[in-house]
Amino acid sequence: MKTTMRRTHLLSLSLLCASTFLAGTVFAQSPKTIIVGGGPNPQSNQVAIESNVRYMLRVLPPNIWKTVLFSNGDPKEENVLFESKSKNLPEGERLLTLLLKNRQAAYPSELKYRATTIPQLDGPAKPDSVNEAFDKLQSEVTAHPSPMLLYFTGHGSPN
Repeated sequence: MKTTMRRTHLLSLSLLCASTFLAGTVFAQSPKTIIVGGGPNPQSNQVAIESNVRYMLRVLPPNIWKTVLFSNGDPKEENVLFESKSKNLPEGERLLTLLLKNRQAAYPSELKYRATTIPQLDGPAKPDSVNEAFDKLQSEVTAHPSPMLLYFTGHGSPN
């Protein structure tokens, strides 16, 4: 048991060191970056996906070449899905509702939409926009060779 735990810890530490080294190497060379998040319909744009895009923008070095494609590309449209919790039921009422009805009734919430809080938005997360971003990236890398980074966050699509 202890040997297995040691191996697991050593593997975790090795992976952490390797990823830190690789991230430092790539970021030290200012990667040209395309970030794609969510999709063209509001149901594809949960607040967690938006948070992933904002996190990526925070960890990248400032002033690098980057293109951010999110949702339908409109920063003012309310299309980021989040769960708004309704007023909490008193504990006794919540337990009774949980027993007699279901979890959703005991913890009431409502799905709502709001505008994005992503600071840089260059277009929608649609195939045409992604293709255009790759074309621009190819031109940029041809003129100024550097590492490239593609970051996608979303649920995918059956299409």
